[in-house]
Formats: sequence, structure tokens, C-alpha cells
Amino acid sequence: ISMAPAANETAWINLKDALTRNTTMPFNITGIQMVATGAWWKGGPELTTSIGSFNRNWSHYGAYRLGRNIIEVDGLSVGPVKVTGLYAYTQDESRYNKTAGNTFALRGSGTIDPVQFNAYFVNYGPQTDADARYNQFAVDAKVTPASGVDLSGVFGYEEKNKGITYKAEAKVTTIPNLTLTGLVRATDDKYNPAHTETNSNNRVWWPDEMLLRVGAETTQAGVKLNGSVERKTDYAGNDPTNKFTVGASTTISGVGDAGLNLGGSVELTRRPDNTSSTKTVIDASTAISNVNVTYKGTIETDKEMINDVTVKTTVNLFFADNVTLEGRVIFDENQSKDHHKLRYGARANWRLPNGLDIWVGYANWNMSGKDWVNGTGDDGFYIRLHRRMNL
Repeated sequence: ISMAPAANETAWINLKDALTRNTTMPFNITGIQMVATGAWWKGGPELTTSIGSFNRNWSHYGAYRLGRNIIEVDGLSVGPVKVTGLYAYTQDESRYNKTAGNTFALRGSGTIDPVQFNAYFVNYGPQTDADARYNQFAVDAKVTPASGVDLSGVFGYEEKNKGITYKAEAKVTTIPNLTLTGLVRATDDKYNPAHTETNSNNRVWWPDEMLLRVGAETTQAGVKLNGSVERKTDYAGNDPTNKFTVGASTTISGVGDAGLNLGGSVELTRRPDNTSSTKTVIDASTAISNVNVTYKGTIETDKEMINDVTVKTTVNLFFADNVTLEGRVIFDENQSKDHHKLRYGARANWRLPNGLDIWVGYANWNMSGKDWVNGTGDDGFYIRLHRRMNL
């Protein structure tokens, strides 16, 4: 059973006139999924059948958000290939389906030695208009042709706009104490599948892009060193942006319980208009008597330095065991609001005997990372109870 906030989220706390008007719960039931495992006919293979209002995310490229009202059959094997079939119906255009109608999808996965692969085929569009239905597919594979050499790749095509995308990666560790990496990622300006991940934090392709990157990593005298060179253009190869990154990290013994971890990186970016910028990040962390202290400093061109300090520990108190205590301070002169230039907060969380997780905190910014907790960024005290349930 899945739930979402109701349109009138505050109805449940407005109790002063509860006897004279209708009140609602602060959530709506948005979906129910039923799962059955077993054969469809006597002596048949054991399959898993799922029916209900849920979603499937098979591939970020061309088989993501495959509808909302779904029938899925999983577990059928054809030789070395495991096959999953899916039918989904979406009444209206939504974030789950760019075109109202129904979606048919197939996924095949397996290993044909030495290649491991997944293939996805999707057909979608209005049920009553065959000319408005389109296909899209994607395939990903990885192989280790020799010890210390790992190769992987993805290719996607969508029929509606006749666009393509592909990615190839390589990792070589055949030379002692040296790791080499390479990446080619490209998407033409036509590729725009109906079922794909476009969230900026999770997406894996960008329109009209050609990106090349090579990198290396080694450890010398206890210091881990890494560097990379990246060239990014549009698909046709115009307007290059070049990025150079170097980093180092090490642990100094004798400081704290397990040493002092130090790290740093410098990133230089040169854009098509010949402007340049740098970004330097400094990291440090240690643990002293079960108290973890971390520091991160960030310096960027034309910006003030950002200093971020976190102190965290776990203790047993009279009312609960394994209570996590955390304090954090961020000093950032780049913020436009005065009360955001110095951000601070403290919180504690532990699990109650009844299974609920509880957070108690105070912060002058959205420390929790959840919009519904102190989302205004003002000073605030909050208590949060949470429990994830799968029914």
C-alpha cells in the first residue's frame, strides 16, 4: 500500500471545529499492489505476478517510469535469458508516461559467457491509434575479457524522434598500483525517450552531448593520488569545455583513534568563451573517543570560502541505547540571506522500543533535507517520527 499527502494536509490538526464539519486524514492511499508467486498452469514454471498501482524502473535510459497501473510477470527463462513482461495503462499524460494510453515492455537479462547483458524493449502510445505508437529500446552489457580489464557499455534508440545515446567505459588495473579509466558518453539532439530518468540528481544522459574523459589513480608513499582530463562538447563536436581535476588523500597516524584523514582536490574548468574557473575542496576527518569530527572547505572562483564542520557520536542514555547526536555549522558568505550565512543545527535520533525512529532537532536552516521540516529556513525546533512499512 502506498500513500501520499492529501490536498488538505492540515485538516487533521484543525480539531477545534471537528464536530461541526467534515475532517480528513492527512494522506491519501495512492496505490495497492498484489503479488502472487506460482505457475500459471499445471506443471508450468514458477512465476511472480504483480498487479496494481505501482511503478517499474528497469533502465534509466529507455525503460524508466513504466506506467502506473501495471500487470507484470517475472521469472520466465528462455535458455540463458530471464524474461520479464509488463503491461501498463495510464489514463492521462503524467510524469509516469509522456503519452496517455498503454505501454508494453519486455526485459531480457542473462549471461552469455563472458558477457553479462540486459535488453529492454518498450512500445507505448494510444491504444486505438497504431500510427501514434512508438518503440524504444536500450541494451547494456559488461565484460571482463582479461584479468584486470573491465569493459561496459550502453546503447539506446527511440523511434519517435529517431534519436540515439550510448556510453562506453573501461577500467584497467593490469599495471601494479595503477588504475586507468576511460569514458565516452554521447547523446544526439534528437534523443528524448518517453520512459527515461530526467531528475538532475539521477539522470544518466544529457541531450546534445559528447563527453570524453580519461583518468588515473595510484598510491605512492601512503598518499592516494588521482587525476582526470575531461572534454565536453555538443554532439557535433562544437564549443568544447575542458576540465582538469587532481586530488590527493592520506591518513596521518597518531591523531585520534584511527588517524587523521586528509584529502583535497582542485578542479580547473575552461569554457568555450575562454573564461576559466577553479574549485578547490579540502576534507579532513578524525575520531576521538567515539566522537567523529569532519571538516570540508570549498573555494571557488569569485566566491567566498565555505566552511562546513560536523561533530557526530553515538551514546547510550538512560532512556535509549544507540542515540546518535549530531551538530553541524556552515559558514557561507555567499548566501544572500543573513541567517543563511551562518547555518547551525543540532539533532538526536534513536529507535523507540515500538519500532518508530525519532528525530529531535533544532536548526536555523533546512538541516533535515526534507522540505516539510523547517522548509522556510528560519530558526526552528522539530520532532519527527518515522517508520517505513511494506504491506
